Amino acid sequence: MSYLPLLSNLQAGSGIDLPFTVPSRRNYWTQAGCRYRRLLPLTAEIGRWYWVRFRRSTKTGKAGSSWLTLEAKGTKDMPKQSPIPNPVDKPFYDACNEERLVVQYCANCLRHQFPPRPSCSRCGNDAVEWRQLSGRGRIISRVVVHDTPTSSLIPGQPFNVAAIALDEEPEVIMLSHLPGTPVDQVPIGAAVEVIFETTPATGQKVPEWRVIG
Repeated sequence: MSYLPLLSNLQAGSGIDLPFTVPSRRNYWTQAGCRYRRLLPLTAEIGRWYWVRFRRSTKTGKAGSSWLTLEAKGTKDMPKQSPIPNPVDKPFYDACNEERLVVQYCANCLRHQFPPRPSCSRCGNDAVEWRQLSGRGRIISRVVVHDTPTSSLIPGQPFNVAAIALDEEPEVIMLSHLPGTPVDQVPIGAAVEVIFETTPATGQKVPEWRVIG
């Protein structure tokens, strides 16, 4: 018997008695008697994620049974964390809210830099200025993340992370999940353009990138 079909009918905080034990080799059991697990096969099957807790059943008193509690569930998406701007990077995020891509520029070194810093990372010039860029670049590398430590991104696993080199300054690298690009189908060398997504917690917009050719 599988417990997977049962989860979609449960509400968070509710549980169900299962007539079997969870195999110890799956490492669900700990000294505390439970371990949280995300069920990847179910996520791939029906587009949802679930956090569950297993423990030895006290409901039936029978040997060889388990009690499953559904702690939380949700849809499979890619929620973005909402950054809190500080005095150094506030101009960058203000421009994002206007759907403009700006980065710092050092007139001494004639180069752009990112992420934002109080001064030029090469010469120490503290009079760096902000310049708007075209918002175009190319994919230079990529990975697929299957086990992120960031809890807000767990429902979207697996997902792409691509490194984008900007056209105006190839040394400036930005990262992207490449919305719309299937997992593990990232075209290295492809041209991309910036888009801006609104994060749910504060409404702050952040840059993302999409493949254009």
